[in-house]
Amino acid sequence: MLLEWIQVYNVLCHNHVLNEAGDMPLFFGQDLMNPSELKVIATLKEDAFGRIELRELEGKQVICRDVADAASWARPLARYLARREARVLKALDAVADERLPHLIHFDKNICIRSYIEGAPLKEGKVSNPAFYDNAREILDKMHAAGVVHNDLEKPENWLVIDETVAGIIDFQLAYHSTKRGRIFRWSVGEDIRHLIKQKNRYCKEHMSEEEKRILTNKSGFGRFWTNYVKPVYNFITRKIFNYSDREHSKYSR
Repeated sequence: MLLEWIQVYNVLCHNHVLNEAGDMPLFFGQDLMNPSELKVIATLKEDAFGRIELRELEGKQVICRDVADAASWARPLARYLARREARVLKALDAVADERLPHLIHFDKNICIRSYIEGAPLKEGKVSNPAFYDNAREILDKMHAAGVVHNDLEKPENWLVIDETVAGIIDFQLAYHSTKRGRIFRWSVGEDIRHLIKQKNRYCKEHMSEEEKRILTNKSGFGRFWTNYVKPVYNFITRKIFNYSDREHSKYSR
């Protein structure tokens, strides 16, 4: 589930991203890179928070989040979210798994990550239980590295690399923590529950009794979000800002 309001609280409480001594440097990634010189293959998404583009780097496709042209009112938040995403992607280097993106370059306006070939689960609709076992494996690796995603309710953020291999993308709302406090453990549980929701949607006949129990026993905060917070959030983003967080299908790689 998309928990933007909770993410602000998470960051304030769990901003232990790269190390305990200091913050991430403003610029890092490949030396002497000029992102503006990279060939743009396609614009995948464009809104008030900037553009998501498929670009070419040294003969390979990469995903570029460019917030330089974000609306003036949204630019500070867009830069903040891009910085968050870069921190998390850097933390995922410890996992070193091709099913997860890795950070290539970051500066205050540009975040470039690796491209993962695959189709969104919303299109793939995989019914093979091995796919969801594989998804749980990579999810456990991610959590072991101290990263929680926080936006896995959307099938667009799950990639079908093939019928038995899953990938995860879009870490804009994720966070990394060196601690395993109550909020972190709750977020881990929500990531797992959202994976089970995908399995229940596309592979229901292979649901275990334990998975059914987890799915039906939503946390108290989850119920509060669904009943009271989410309707307000949807009204603000979709009616006032004319933005929908489900317009991701083209950006699902």
